[in-house]
Amino acid sequence: MARKVFISFLGKSNYKPCVYSREGYKSKPLRFIQEATLEYINTKTPWTKNDVAYILLTEDAEKANWIDNGQIDRNTQKSIEEEGLKTRINQLQYPLEIRTIDKLPIGNNEKEIWTIFEKLFAVINKEDELYFDLTHGFRYLPMLVLVCGNYSKFLRKVSIKSITYGNFEFPEKDKPIVDLLPLSKLQDWTYAAGQYLDSGNVDGLVKLSNNDLRQKLSNEETRTDNVKNLNSFVKTLKQVIEERQTCRGISIVKSDNFKKMKQLSKLMISTEIEPLNPIFDKIKESFSDFDDKENVMNGFSAAKWCLDNGLYQQSATILHENIVTAICQKMEFDWTKESERNIVNIAFKVTIDSIPENKWNLKLNDNATTEDKCKRITDIKTTIKNPLFLALVSDFRAMNNLRNDFNHSGMRNNPMSPQSLKEKIKKRIDSVLDIINGVKINMLINLSNHPSQNWNEAQKAAAAQFGETVDLPFPAVDANGDESYIAALADEYVEKVKQMAQDKQATVHLMGEMTLTNALLKRLQAIGFICVASTSERKVVEYKPGHKDVIFNFVRFRQYE
Repeated sequence: MARKVFISFLGKSNYKPCVYSREGYKSKPLRFIQEATLEYINTKTPWTKNDVAYILLTEDAEKANWIDNGQIDRNTQKSIEEEGLKTRINQLQYPLEIRTIDKLPIGNNEKEIWTIFEKLFAVINKEDELYFDLTHGFRYLPMLVLVCGNYSKFLRKVSIKSITYGNFEFPEKDKPIVDLLPLSKLQDWTYAAGQYLDSGNVDGLVKLSNNDLRQKLSNEETRTDNVKNLNSFVKTLKQVIEERQTCRGISIVKSDNFKKMKQLSKLMISTEIEPLNPIFDKIKESFSDFDDKENVMNGFSAAKWCLDNGLYQQSATILHENIVTAICQKMEFDWTKESERNIVNIAFKVTIDSIPENKWNLKLNDNATTEDKCKRITDIKTTIKNPLFLALVSDFRAMNNLRNDFNHSGMRNNPMSPQSLKEKIKKRIDSVLDIINGVKINMLINLSNHPSQNWNEAQKAAAAQFGETVDLPFPAVDANGDESYIAALADEYVEKVKQMAQDKQATVHLMGEMTLTNALLKRLQAIGFICVASTSERKVVEYKPGHKDVIFNFVRFRQYE
């Protein structure tokens, strides 16, 4: 069982008797607020022998107010006969233990303030329930207590149950015991909201909802519509975030939970903590990129949100799968059914790997009829010709590589660095969104000595995945040229590629003399171009003894790493 811990600073002033009151409690005239606060807390949750009260004392405070007869009459310079706080607390006869943290410095400099902080923190145990009284002591002490409280919440998992101030300067006869806990609660909610806005971590908000709001909901007087709506809002926000953390693509695109959360946000007129309202407005604004209706763009927005919030593997997975969803919707396939998503995945594979039709894996079950197979082949061929599909092939292929790097934990040849993974995911998200929004058109720049008009049908079909093909003849390279000659020639042709690409999403088919090809590859990759080579099978046909023809058959395009 967690112990209740009362913490209070005692000053050295000659306190005058006051009547303190709070929520039906009314004390008799008392010099020390600590008596009244201990009595008040006892009416709510009685003290036990497991609990403890810590009174923090400087040497002056101990002499003046902890022990009996410590105050000095200014006129006579004699001790005033009156009981000190030690005697007064003992007379309450509560079962809790009374301890002091004594010989505290005044706090005139940073070192002394840290000494007080360390002594206070040292007496706090794991999972304590803290009750602070801030009535007396130096003006910096309330700040110190609030900081120490938050520090302890993090390191010792404590909970702050009460922060009070006895307003002995109040003009009326009864002096109120003022509740300052809402200030700490605001700080908690602000930190949790900031944690969410900075990193997408909703755990702090959920914890506060489970603790603070549950108490309000259990009391009929505090169970307002605003409290109920805030509680439901946080719970639904948690579900929305979990959909992204666990890559629940169907839920993300359909947006049912987001729709519910948006409806709750409209009902949530106030959070019951007035300064918290603008903070929750910030949380609402964080979803401005999402639609509360079924929309494939929700998937792309979720991929971007995951990237922005450090969920890089989730971002890659959601983007990769949402490209398929976008094509399914364009082709009017049921994007929620794996069998119809397979059509798009097969279309991407046969296009990227240049697989001939007779070797297509149709992913049909053993009971599939000839009619089923014919329909599947027709659907794949139709998909391959779709302009949106062709525009997205390059990005889908790149995402295959990114996703595999994540899924295999980089345990493969040439794993990407963390920074490279993040940069490439962002590049792919931007590229896909540009294509979806119609900003960029894909193209293949054929920088080789083989004009595209002379390619065979297989190579032309494979090139269609990159969009329109345009030729840039590979230059003749002077065999006598040195390294500076190659560098200058490479710079010249990089500029030509950039001028041809302009605002298009260009891939470069790069084949030619090896030293210039190497120089071009380094430069083009450094500025973000994807470069590919064409692969072929060499076949030798002997048509008579001593005479033969060598035939090269195109196989596929392969990306330079």
